[in-house]
Amino acid sequence: MARRRQQPGQLKLFQDTVRVDVEPPAPRAVARRTDPVQSHAAARRVSRSGVAMGLMSQIIAVLSRCPGLTYREIAAEIPTAEAAEVMRRMTDKTGKKIFAKGAARKCRINGNEMATWKLQTATEAPDA
Repeated sequence: MARRRQQPGQLKLFQDTVRVDVEPPAPRAVARRTDPVQSHAAARRVSRSGVAMGLMSQIIAVLSRCPGLTYREIAAEIPTAEAAEVMRRMTDKTGKKIFAKGAARKCRINGNEMATWKLQTATEAPDA
């Protein structure tokens, strides 16, 4: 049986590998143009480290189990999160596409009247 001649640029299966040097897109730092330099630096740090997306996935998991919690109640379900961090993730540009505010009720954590949160459905998603 004659061996086929390899064409120039053709790979031998399982012998050669192609290395593609493509940089993944840089995480976008979320800070307002009017924020101080320190806020921009902190936003870059949080975006690059993956902290923001990690917390976002934890919030999604909590709201999947228990929709209708306040942001303080959500934070209480995530041992490593502070309430302010949870609120930031839920109200930032990405969070507005994932979470929707529900009816207000008395929070079980601090007793104040607060908005509840749920996961947004496809019909509730904002256009932008």
